[in-house]
Amino acid sequence: MKIDPDKIRFFYLRDAKKFPVACVATAVVTTPGGQYIAFSVSTHNPADTYDKQYGRLLAKSRLISQECMVVEADTGAKTRVVERIADNKYLPVRTRAAASRWLLWKRLNRPTDSFLHRLLFHLSI
Repeated sequence: MKIDPDKIRFFYLRDAKKFPVACVATAVVTTPGGQYIAFSVSTHNPADTYDKQYGRLLAKSRLISQECMVVEADTGAKTRVVERIADNKYLPVRTRAAASRWLLWKRLNRPTDSFLHRLLFHLSI
């Protein structure tokens, strides 16, 4: 599995105060079996001063050295990446809690079916 360093993207998981807790590095990997999203995580230690650049560097180096997890690349891949982080018992509790918070926010802020039906009804008039 070859990962191009120029194609790596990052996002952050945050705590309740919106402070970054973890940096997640992701990259699309194409294999004969299909496309996958490879991802790795670096978690901020609360005893240290936070440095986003160092967090990105650590997550990127873990991804390139293939110390990473993989999910299938299709619609909703970012949500599945965060679900895998939330379910991974080997990651720090702070990281899993931030991932669970992200998933809860995602569920609460998506439009409901009834809202979509009302919107489509009004657009069709």
